[in-house]
Amino acid sequence: MLIRDLKYEFKSSKKYLLFIFAISFIFLLDSIVNNKNPIEYYLLVISRDMGMVYDLRDFVLPFAWLIFHLLPIFSILDIIYKDHNNNGIYIMLKAKGKREYFFSKLIASSLLISCIFVSIIIMFNLVYYIVGGIKSADVINLVRIFISYLLEDLVLLHIGLLIAIILSERISLVVILINLCIAMFTNLKFIIGQGSLVMKQDIFGGEFTFGFNILVIITYICIYLILIYLFSPKYNYYGSKND
Repeated sequence: MLIRDLKYEFKSSKKYLLFIFAISFIFLLDSIVNNKNPIEYYLLVISRDMGMVYDLRDFVLPFAWLIFHLLPIFSILDIIYKDHNNNGIYIMLKAKGKREYFFSKLIASSLLISCIFVSIIIMFNLVYYIVGGIKSADVINLVRIFISYLLEDLVLLHIGLLIAIILSERISLVVILINLCIAMFTNLKFIIGQGSLVMKQDIFGGEFTFGFNILVIITYICIYLILIYLFSPKYNYYGSKND
């Protein structure tokens, strides 16, 4: 079951993966052309946000932050949701139970998103070794931000998938967008997305620590796993469509 979901999701997401890597490469190329430290350039220029929100008059749209959240989540969510609607009734015949069905998709999507961000981190670090002159602290800061991207995307994707299956895909996308907007425009600590807004982190003068961000993620993951464990045996998902 897991092997099948992995193959299906990787095959269906190729064009999205290429687009994400192309954007990451453009970010790197832009820094090299401008003779800038690529990691520092990404953190302080390309992914710059307004930091702790006290006055919206000077709001800065975190463009890179939105791309690295919206593109992986929306693309993979759409792939899994369509697979669920189109092939669920056939896949169920091979599954040992509903929990295996749900957790297989959970693990497969987690591995896919992990591959995306691990690959991007490796790409940046290769440039670090090739270009040189980059402080190790910059690398640590970059890894911290991308770990936050990865974990936040996992939580938002899985919560979005659960909402899509129960209600509809459109509603799940709206919920994710509302969550990200709240993260951008407020300082609410338990909103997913705060941990990857660069200027809100303590290393750049903000109030969010890496330890607190991880605690928030773990809390959401525990709640989600409990919900999916209790919900999955009761759900009749044989190809039903909410949209």
